[in-house]
Amino acid sequence: MSLKWILNSVSTGGHILIGKVYKNFMIDVRVSNNKLYHRAIGIIKQFAECSYDEAKTALLKSIYSSDTVPDNDNLVTSQHINKATSMDKVVPTALVMAVINCSIEEARKVLQEFTVVSKALQSIKQTGNHGKQTDPLKQ
Repeated sequence: MSLKWILNSVSTGGHILIGKVYKNFMIDVRVSNNKLYHRAIGIIKQFAECSYDEAKTALLKSIYSSDTVPDNDNLVTSQHINKATSMDKVVPTALVMAVINCSIEEARKVLQEFTVVSKALQSIKQTGNHGKQTDPLKQ
């Protein structure tokens, strides 16, 4: 049991060092199952201070690499998860989109500029929404 705790500590420390953790939340999660899909929506909702539907919309835009959301009536959650599983930076892209209310292309540019998700979010917070007037990360 103690070996497991040691390995978990090393793993957690590594994720912190590479910027996948922000305010004690793992924000760069791979959306590979139902639990992580809903956790991703919750993370976006919390840090972007938006509604569940707005967070879900941002996540779907990121999954489908589009500024429009696919017709949800014809797709089930498992289809979104299947699409997202092989993709990188789905949640960070959605999070930046929701925080600064931008297009997917703009969110990707922000993430390219910083490469580390937590640094991008810190910059957005410090600069007042990456050049915009309000600061949605008031914590």
